[in-house]
Amino acid sequence: MLLQRHRQILLPSAALLIFVLCAVIYANVKSSNAGAGLNYHWRSGTWSSVEFESLQNTGRLTTHNEIDYSHAAPHGKPEEKPEDKSKDHNEPTKFAIGTHHEIFSQSTKDGRYFLVRFEDHRTINPNIVSHPTKKDVWFIIAQQHKTKEHNWAWFTELACEASFRDGDLQCLHHPTILPIASTSSSHCSGDLDYYDAGIGPHDARVFHGPDRPYVIYGSQSQHSCFGLWMQDFRRLVDWQHEYDPAYAFRHATDLQRPAPHGPIEKNWFVFWDIEGQIHAHYDVYPKRAYAKLNKDGSVGEDLAHLAHEADARCMKRIMGAELEEPESKFHQATNSLSITMCKKDDPGCKKTPENTFIMTIFQRKTERSLHSVYEPYVMLFGQKAPFPIHALPKKPLWIHGRRVPGEHKEYDKDVHPPLEQSEMLYVTSMSWKDPSRLYHGYLDDVLFLGFGIEDSKTGGIDVLASDLLAAIEKCDTA
Repeated sequence: MLLQRHRQILLPSAALLIFVLCAVIYANVKSSNAGAGLNYHWRSGTWSSVEFESLQNTGRLTTHNEIDYSHAAPHGKPEEKPEDKSKDHNEPTKFAIGTHHEIFSQSTKDGRYFLVRFEDHRTINPNIVSHPTKKDVWFIIAQQHKTKEHNWAWFTELACEASFRDGDLQCLHHPTILPIASTSSSHCSGDLDYYDAGIGPHDARVFHGPDRPYVIYGSQSQHSCFGLWMQDFRRLVDWQHEYDPAYAFRHATDLQRPAPHGPIEKNWFVFWDIEGQIHAHYDVYPKRAYAKLNKDGSVGEDLAHLAHEADARCMKRIMGAELEEPESKFHQATNSLSITMCKKDDPGCKKTPENTFIMTIFQRKTERSLHSVYEPYVMLFGQKAPFPIHALPKKPLWIHGRRVPGEHKEYDKDVHPPLEQSEMLYVTSMSWKDPSRLYHGYLDDVLFLGFGIEDSKTGGIDVLASDLLAAIEKCDTA
């Protein structure tokens, strides 16, 4: 009886004590969250915008809608970011004033570039193309960066669907390997036998043509030791499209160039003329080279000699000092796009043969103390044969956020020694951000530029086309 009476007294007291403790804890949590305007749904893995302005200032929310962070960090919680100590959005980089044309992001708070993330995989040479059906989703593709733990002969291209999370463009699901078959060559003898041992694609460029996306990548070739292949990108990912056995590049196609072939070929891009005919562009300096491309990979004659005299005169007048830079090499960098040089929202803006050009980016590479630095230049050329250069810049682009000499490199949580030179950013791809734009756009459209960072990371920037082209000069201007 005594034990039963003690139970009747103790149990209600314990329940009351537990209730009081829970109430105190709930009040503290609610008070803490109210100060930050924060309301996290642990079951759904989403944040809701209770006090949007307060949250936006922390850099953790970008829209009033609930944002699913379940793929951005383990356990559905968003990664904590350090305090934003960035400068004003439009404040130029002092190091680049007078020597570069600086471009700024249209979407990031500080105007700097964003990272392109493939979960915990290190990648190089990124590409960004719009998804055909999903809003605010893009395909991102990049070469997996090799480390000492990897098989040196094994090369892969990683791909995934991605969206912006926590300020960066990140995979929504685990990235997968693009199913690109390995090839072989009978031209890799002697000092080139190293290339014959490689397995898989190199340095892929994924881009939109006038009506569909394509991929160009490096691999062993039947025409040289190492060449370029092209295929319809829709055949390699989950991309809904109508089946047509007759369309070009349905299967991987070994591309050719007008003779002679070099033992190692790379950095080619294709473009479409005013009639919709595809051409391949092989070299930009000291002499351009390009030819009509057929469905089987064969090509016509080199047409560049017809524009060489005018091209050389234009490049010397506009870029003379840059061309004479010692120890520099110029090579092609990105795919091509078509652009009409007016703003589509202007009533008088109409696409015509006279105001529409082919756009691409090439780079000047210098190497000092075993460190490479790339400087990107935009080029416009005509869309009618013989495709002469239309405009060039006097100065290369400077992507806002690129680190200057003496500044530390900070990637993830790793801090590396200060740079003796400016940060190595090498631009590899170009696309329209608006999914309704495939190959053609206007000055008031936004572009994605994808680039590698110090052979360690991949990044991108979304820039207005008019800003990208603000510093170019026409070739026929005195």
